[in-house]
Amino acid sequence: MAKPVRNPTEPLRTRHVFLDTEVYRRAAFNISNTPFALLAKQIEDGRVVLHTTDITLTEIHRQLKETAVAMAAEAKRLVRDFNRIAQLTGEDNVTVRDVDGSALGEKAWAGFVDVLVKRFRSHSVLALEVPARIVFDRYFDGRPPFDHRGSKEFPDAFIVEALARYCNSNEISMYVVSGDAALRKAAGEHDTLLPWRH
Repeated sequence: MAKPVRNPTEPLRTRHVFLDTEVYRRAAFNISNTPFALLAKQIEDGRVVLHTTDITLTEIHRQLKETAVAMAAEAKRLVRDFNRIAQLTGEDNVTVRDVDGSALGEKAWAGFVDVLVKRFRSHSVLALEVPARIVFDRYFDGRPPFDHRGSKEFPDAFIVEALARYCNSNEISMYVVSGDAALRKAAGEHDTLLPWRH
């Protein structure tokens, strides 16, 4: 049975926090916005320790690159649309600098990692080192995050197992912050992980 979601007014039970990829995506990967600035202050003051995983970082890298490529394609489409309208006015075409979406994605990724490492002093947990057998046992037993028919939440399963192992080996507990109910349910099956809905 999953532990209840933390009441935001109660004091933290641990200073260790993991943010799911979904949390970063909801912020459009802008980890300089106000909520992340507040988190950075908590980290700076030693009240919070931020953790991430290699899988989470790989997901963020891919999603940032996909977002930048999609935005660059949309910008090109908008330029074409503006130029069609500009033809009616007899004015010169609208000029907008071409954006290399792939290069922009890589630069955004480098900036993201720079902030995560330097400002947030994030600790990385190696989820890719979790033995596959542990995750597949959960999958075949139908345990969270595989408790719904057709669920294929393998990245989340590796992440949860890695976080639980990290907490056990370091004798700590950790909040697992996510809007993903399946991930929170899987985290709730471990005594050391405290699911928190974003």
